[in-house]
Amino acid sequence: MVSALIDPLTKWWNVSLVRATFLPFEADSILRIPLSHSMPEDKLIWLGNNRGEFTVKSAYHIAFNLFETKKDGECSSGDPYQSLWKKLWHLNLPAKVKIFAWRACIKGLPTMEAICNRGISSNRGCPICKKDPECINHALLSCDFPTLVWNQWPENPLGTQEVRWSFIDSAMFILSHHSQQDLELFFGIAWAIWYNRNKVVHEDGCLSHQQVWQLAKSVVEDFNNVVDWDFSQPRALPIKWTPPPIGIFKVNVDGATSDHGGNSSVGVIVRDCTGQTVAASSTLLKACYSAELVEIMALLQGILLAQDLHLPRVILESDALVAIQAINNKYIGSSSGHLILEILHIRSSFESCSFQHISRDFNEVAHELAHYACRTGNSQLWRGVTPPFISLLIQLDAA
Repeated sequence: MVSALIDPLTKWWNVSLVRATFLPFEADSILRIPLSHSMPEDKLIWLGNNRGEFTVKSAYHIAFNLFETKKDGECSSGDPYQSLWKKLWHLNLPAKVKIFAWRACIKGLPTMEAICNRGISSNRGCPICKKDPECINHALLSCDFPTLVWNQWPENPLGTQEVRWSFIDSAMFILSHHSQQDLELFFGIAWAIWYNRNKVVHEDGCLSHQQVWQLAKSVVEDFNNVVDWDFSQPRALPIKWTPPPIGIFKVNVDGATSDHGGNSSVGVIVRDCTGQTVAASSTLLKACYSAELVEIMALLQGILLAQDLHLPRVILESDALVAIQAINNKYIGSSSGHLILEILHIRSSFESCSFQHISRDFNEVAHELAHYACRTGNSQLWRGVTPPFISLLIQLDAA
């Protein structure tokens, strides 16, 4: 059993037993697997998303990727629309417009022709012009009413006076030859045209072509204004390391990993509201880990030290944004998921405990502590004193 390979006292792999049991390359791989200090019960974790929880959406993406991989193996060209699928979900458009655009591109809209083909109705006629069968291309591009709407676009890259492409090929042309803003407006206009079409079918109402054009512009522009506002608000960025509020302790952590296969290491510094050192640690880990994993391990070491010091309220800071996001968003569906679960469990023992991202420039003390372990090849813990080799950095933070 795996538990027999773990030392119950150190809560780490029994290195000699692992190396005696497995081939060298197998033992090295096992020893690089981090263990949780709390030794939790075994648990099934879904690796299809970051949260470790099964969802139909994540299963769909896995199945879709498998299907695409198989298709690419059978066809040298792969999916000719792959660049469009990648771009579509990153456009600055409301979710409803992006979903509509995807459905339109895969011919998934319930046009009269599609409904007829499913045997639901025998009427293929367009509900707008009453002349031609209503397919995707007719409903969104070539019908008389959509043509009037498209003509409202002064810089229409398609020149839809004489439509020559299908809807998806039109989108591909804009993607390849014009700006992202043009593609966003293209999908916005198509969505507004379909919105009006549904009003005619289901509500016996109809907008003018000028109103549909204004609706399309509003949907695109209003969403972009919101996005711009969110990201352009002035933010109070720190210009240095700042001490925590009174009654709260700040724990700065950092991880270091070797490019040459040497052991990774972790540095932790705990300071109070006056900036005085409460404790510090410089820990040499037992293997070489990836940069992302060692940052998670640094946060685990930091919160364990804070718990050991019986601190009631703490703020943990790291310059690894991905690690902070993984904890705050509870991303347990990864190789470090069990460590994140342990961190979340320990967090519940504090009166308050938060995780924040900080610039590397303001995390120099923890950074130096991490590299000190690499230089010395040892792990050390200081309580109530400042390690001499970081005294100057502590003074600079307090200045």
